[in-house]
Amino acid sequence: MMKKLLLKLYYKMLEVRKLLTICSNKIISELSRLGVGNDLFNNTRSILRIICPSKNAYSKYSEILRIVKKQEKSKAVLIALGPTATVLAYDLTIAGYHAVDIGHIDIEYEWYLNKAKNHL
Repeated sequence: MMKKLLLKLYYKMLEVRKLLTICSNKIISELSRLGVGNDLFNNTRSILRIICPSKNAYSKYSEILRIVKKQEKSKAVLIALGPTATVLAYDLTIAGYHAVDIGHIDIEYEWYLNKAKNHL
């Protein structure tokens, strides 16, 4: 019940917003593509994706932060980048961006859509 409520709130938050997603090239792949193949981001105006290393993304932290800071602050910044996402979301929030570490929201959303009872 709580998960369903959180997903509804998340979906409403994104309504007609411009998005900037930051994720690893592992997430945007044949196996798992954040927001691709479902309607997770359908109610947004636009999506810009910044693809980062799937391993040791923190080694490129300064470069990732610099690239994101070139974007307009009105975009919602959704970050799926392992442990690096938490630090990046914090630094971007301090800099005035609306940044969220979304973790594994895509798979959670798929489970929700499929009314999954068990999660692997």
